[in-house]
Amino acid sequence: MVADIDHGWAALEARVSRLPALQTHVVVGVLGPAADAPHPTANDNGKPPPTVLDVAIWNEFGTGHIPPRSFIRETLDVHEAEILKMASRLGKAVALGRVDDRQAAGLLGEYVVGLMKERIANRGAPKAFEPNKPSTIAKKGSDVPLMAHTGQLRNSITYRVEGA
Repeated sequence: MVADIDHGWAALEARVSRLPALQTHVVVGVLGPAADAPHPTANDNGKPPPTVLDVAIWNEFGTGHIPPRSFIRETLDVHEAEILKMASRLGKAVALGRVDDRQAAGLLGEYVVGLMKERIANRGAPKAFEPNKPSTIAKKGSDVPLMAHTGQLRNSITYRVEGA
């Protein structure tokens, strides 16, 4: 008599066969209500204050007056190998049934958010942000690029899990 003991093989096979169909993904950046919040910028021109998302876009891509200080794209470029390694580990955890796809996406989101916040706190290291101009330092009271006295932009970086 031959006994077939699969030790969970059938369950693993079912989970792995479902992976390509998963549509779960994570979005990281300045999102949701925090993005729409007014930024505490001195505003003496009579216009409504810019939102945190406005300030994020101006700094990420630069303007005629603000040099680009990429805290999103550069973080992904600098830490690409680490992020891919984390995503691979989380993918294996999903395949083994240790976490579900939404939990894995959330963990990856938390990881990338931490890297972006760290980049701002470290003034862009390893590729340093262009320093603030003296007029900017006088206006905001800080020589740290992307950091107002409130830390609102940095604290507005978050993630959202979407799909399945």
